[in-house]
Amino acid sequence: MKDFIIKLFSTFFFAGYFPKAPGTFSSLITIALIWFFVPGNFVLLLTLAIILFVINILVVGRAENIFGEDSKKIVLDESLGMIISLLSIQKSLLFYSLAFILFRGIDIIKPFPLRELEKLGGGWGVILDDVFAGFYTNLILHLIIIFY
Repeated sequence: MKDFIIKLFSTFFFAGYFPKAPGTFSSLITIALIWFFVPGNFVLLLTLAIILFVINILVVGRAENIFGEDSKKIVLDESLGMIISLLSIQKSLLFYSLAFILFRGIDIIKPFPLRELEKLGGGWGVILDDVFAGFYTNLILHLIIIFY
């Protein structure tokens, strides 16, 4: 039962089993859920991000023991990064689409220090590279808003 719960959460309710680009699929599900079910409220999104961060800490290291180190099936971290990308961002199709594209691009390219963070053990590398990809995305979106 314990392994089932770890698999359930770490794969973001089994989205990690999607055969092609499970991280992208998880990010897409997350942004859709936020779009349809969460009002554009900073405090609520921040609360979700904090809760998801804690859940990531509790399950990702254990999920690596089940699936292997930095397994593509572990996608809960992408959901967290996607939510961080949306903090204080206007709820609009344009900005949410940009957030999705930027987050996935940054997560795949892994600019400094994401690649180095990814090397941390105990599940921290899995979590923190997506947290920082979310921060980078959020910063870029805010710069676009300021200069747009």
